[in-house]
Amino acid sequence: MVYLIIVEQISLHSGCAAEGKASRYYNWFYYLPETIQYADPPDYEAFAYVKEMPKLNTGNPEVVEYLLQCWNLLDSGSRH
Repeated sequence: MVYLIIVEQISLHSGCAAEGKASRYYNWFYYLPETIQYADPPDYEAFAYVKEMPKLNTGNPEVVEYLLQCWNLLDSGSRH
């Protein structure tokens, strides 16, 4: 579920691929090349080599905060 939220809001293809290192989200992902090729297999770290699921850099405090916000959002929705 979190990956769907990330792909929708932080599109690797349109954000990082278009802007490269200038993208605000470039450091949110592991090992992105200077020029990103959105292909099969991806030329960046991806979960199970699925291009739509880039590996997140959980060493980045912004990523951790974002994931916690997603978790809290999902958790609060399950109480209804």
